[in-house]
Amino acid sequence: MAMVNFLAAAALPDTIFKVKNIRQVYSDQLSHFYVVTKKNVVEKYHVQKGFQKQFSLKRLGELHSIDVSSPNKVYCFFKDVGKIVILDNQLSEVGQIDLFAAGYFNIESVCRARDNAIWIFDKADARLKKIDHDGNEVFISTQLNLGNTNLYPLRMYETAKQLVLVDSNNLVVLNNQLITSFKEKITSISKLSFFASNIIYRDTAQWVELSLTTLEKKQVLLPASKSGQEIRNVLFAGNFMLVLIEDSIQVFTKD
Repeated sequence: MAMVNFLAAAALPDTIFKVKNIRQVYSDQLSHFYVVTKKNVVEKYHVQKGFQKQFSLKRLGELHSIDVSSPNKVYCFFKDVGKIVILDNQLSEVGQIDLFAAGYFNIESVCRARDNAIWIFDKADARLKKIDHDGNEVFISTQLNLGNTNLYPLRMYETAKQLVLVDSNNLVVLNNQLITSFKEKITSISKLSFFASNIIYRDTAQWVELSLTTLEKKQVLLPASKSGQEIRNVLFAGNFMLVLIEDSIQVFTKD
């Protein structure tokens, strides 16, 4: 496996952001990262300019996930109430999609499609569906099965001609005909991030960068961490690497 020549193993971070109650972190290609806190708030940062905006809509319950594949449209999925809230790049609400009203009551995961439609996984019939912003179906797959094992994706992401589905054990890349082209075992869905046409994830022994274009895998070289500090996740944001350790996000510049 090739090595990602990103930074020296003993490199010191350019910046350290202290953020309390971190639950999830996402990043985009414009050097932003988005923190979802345990208090159900989305906080937007720029790796060089610091904190920028925040969004909170506590009346909808727990925020399940967000999609920042387009920095100009952030999709927030409130699974328990079946709503997708769409934010602009200032984290101001510009729209909502009511999945329950459209007849979808058991949606496990959602993501933005590249044509600005929405991919949803309907656990009721184990099918992948694409809907418009009014909830109308524009595509529906056959039931998703991998051999004798049902695939129930907890996270999804679309880029180029691939759609990535991740459940509690597997990372699956589908091409545009929805034929399985790559399958990888993963150890923890929380230790996985999407960036452009790449995925960064933790396997059993190391952090790996997977190119969705070539399906080439490279080991990601990380800085040394203090004893006892667990690396919770690794993300790329523009020309920066973000390393999440406890309640801090360490920023490293690409060589």
